[in-house]
Amino acid sequence: MNHFEVFELPIRFGIDEAALQKRFYELSRENHPDRFAGQGPLAVQASLEKMSRVNQAYTVLKDRRSRRAHVLGLVVSEPKQKAAIPLELAESWFELQDALLEGGMEAKIRLAAFRIQLETFRNDCESEAERLERAFDQGEAPAAVQLARLLREQTYLESLSRDLDSKMGTG
Repeated sequence: MNHFEVFELPIRFGIDEAALQKRFYELSRENHPDRFAGQGPLAVQASLEKMSRVNQAYTVLKDRRSRRAHVLGLVVSEPKQKAAIPLELAESWFELQDALLEGGMEAKIRLAAFRIQLETFRNDCESEAERLERAFDQGEAPAAVQLARLLREQTYLESLSRDLDSKMGTG
């Protein structure tokens, strides 16, 4: 049973979070182990297992990033490929590495400029991810494959950002 089935929801990126929370509380009341205490240890154990599934499903579905990963795990079957630096950033990254080796003010300027360029790419990537989510939710199944590829790129950008923070002394 996937997390959407626990809440009787269609597999979608966009969900009504208030309705999800309401359903979570309903399922919690229905399956709380205290309600089954008089029915013996097997009933209590079954209740605990159901509550565990409900809690796990709620934790995943209420968080946008976790929900994204869950949906993609359910609907995308292509093998995962290693993420790579977007070509548009590659040249700037290599120039930055050279400047950092030389040090001085030029390195600081290039570092700051690259940070701005990287943040622009990250923001553009997130906007495109949201567009692809909406497309999938509207029935365009191939959008999920595109989103999976984009998220690999986004993961790489986040890693690059952490590396940049450490070079700038901000992370």
